[in-house]
Amino acid sequence: MVKNILPLLFLLASPFLIHGENVVGSMNGLVIVETGQETSPVEIGLEDLAAVDYLYDNPFVQGVELVFSIPESTRNFRNSFALYLYRAVSPRPDGDMSQYRGSQFFMQIIPYTAEFSLKIPFARDHTLRKDADSVVTAPVGAEDFPLLITMLPISKGLPDMARRSAVTVRARPLYENRGGLKIDIEGSGGDTAEDVRIRIDGAGVDWPRDYYPLAPGFHNVEIENSAGGRRDFTIAVEAGKFTEIHHIPEAAAPRLNFTPREGVTYLLDGKEITPEEAVAGMTCEPGTHVVGIRVGESLLLTEEYTLLPGENITISLDARILLEKN
Repeated sequence: MVKNILPLLFLLASPFLIHGENVVGSMNGLVIVETGQETSPVEIGLEDLAAVDYLYDNPFVQGVELVFSIPESTRNFRNSFALYLYRAVSPRPDGDMSQYRGSQFFMQIIPYTAEFSLKIPFARDHTLRKDADSVVTAPVGAEDFPLLITMLPISKGLPDMARRSAVTVRARPLYENRGGLKIDIEGSGGDTAEDVRIRIDGAGVDWPRDYYPLAPGFHNVEIENSAGGRRDFTIAVEAGKFTEIHHIPEAAAPRLNFTPREGVTYLLDGKEITPEEAVAGMTCEPGTHVVGIRVGESLLLTEEYTLLPGENITISLDARILLEKN
């Protein structure tokens, strides 16, 4: 009768809480989620411990996924082991300690599969969903990390070979279906909200803000300030990631003016300036640039200049014939 019930526990994995329970075992390793990348795996043997900590500063993370790999040697002892997870652990997990207290919030019989995962949301209003290879646990606040994981036997009379069973665990962040846009406007330190106007996909937004949350995909951004006119951008946003716009208003960018001369071609950083650009003038990024002058097919000279924000520079070729008495 018991054997018939046990497989059902994979679907009915318990989200109950038991407060102040002792957790004892050898600490095998610490899994730390501190970037958007999946962590390296840590092995958990029978009656061993592993800790999972969350240190990733990302406002779009809604939970953590623990991915368990189960070798065939462990799967051979079907319905013999279970994983227990604890939150609000004290003291903080340390490789030299083997006894802790924590609140059990989840138990999972190890299924007969090569890999399965536990999705742990940070709050109740999440969008995580279970599937054939994963289970969603009760919410655990990020403040309740680190967690403890232990693997314990649930069957009696296991052979010695079973005592060497193990699983590995690795972790990765789970994102909301949103990303963010950060906008940096150079030289805007003294601007007020009235001086800068920003529209995203045609809708006006407040400025300044730390970031603008957006759905994944392409978006149109218009930035306009009272001194430097308007500029349009097309950006791509990915879930869980930030896209940044560094905007240099026209008023803050150096301006280059060219004196037209027949047969003379100007170059900026190796790129030829068209006659239309030479007449109209142009802006460029502040910094060091190389200006060249070509007469006919011959490069006459080049000069390196450092252009500062707001500078207005005129470039021309001054050809003279010098007469000296001997």
